[in-house]
Amino acid sequence: YQSIASLAGDATEALDILLRLRDEQDAEIPVKEFLPAAERTGMMIGIDRWVVEHSLRMLEERSQQNRPARLFLRLSDQSLTDKSLLPWLEKLLGGVFFSAGHLVFQIAEKSAEKYITDTRALAEGAHRLQCGFAIEHFGLGHNPLHTLGLIRHVDYIKIDGSLTAALASEEDKRETVQKFLGRAKELKIHTVAEKVEKPETMAVLYQLGIEYIQGNYVQEPDVVMADAKATPDAAG
Repeated sequence: YQSIASLAGDATEALDILLRLRDEQDAEIPVKEFLPAAERTGMMIGIDRWVVEHSLRMLEERSQQNRPARLFLRLSDQSLTDKSLLPWLEKLLGGVFFSAGHLVFQIAEKSAEKYITDTRALAEGAHRLQCGFAIEHFGLGHNPLHTLGLIRHVDYIKIDGSLTAALASEEDKRETVQKFLGRAKELKIHTVAEKVEKPETMAVLYQLGIEYIQGNYVQEPDVVMADAKATPDAAG
């Protein structure tokens, strides 16, 4: 996981869940190697559901320890377009004993742009289940604000790291991000800056009014799941 820090006084711990895989020799396989293979073989739905189930387990443990957290879980295009996802989530969340609002599903902006109907259905379904919904890598599509306007029940937009990294040196990037933040404020959508690596970037983001930041400057990714060697087909 990687921490998401609040610049606006939100005391709830927020974590971005990241996926890693280990081979038979216990060596870590880079995401860029195993995820494309999983996509080609149609395994992403099973992997996504495995992550959701294990994240729920983590939330339950934290709830019992009185350590609430907000988890951001990214979903693949295969899950986004899977018509059985929402019924599965509804059944899975039916027996939870903590606030479902601590679970935030996130998809890439380019995926939202490509599958706008499925994205709207997922956002509305998440809202119905009292979960959050986020669009990550925001700012990379053809018309980000137009795409955002087509989707109801967006709780967070996560500004792509390629934009945040250039804020301190490129005026046009700063103006673009400022425009995004202004529109998000009008729509009452929370804002997160991705891949914040330098203190000067954080200083500019604070001046612009960003609410949350994540990146190695905040915290490098850390292991949280004790059974990290479990195989993804446990999702069923």
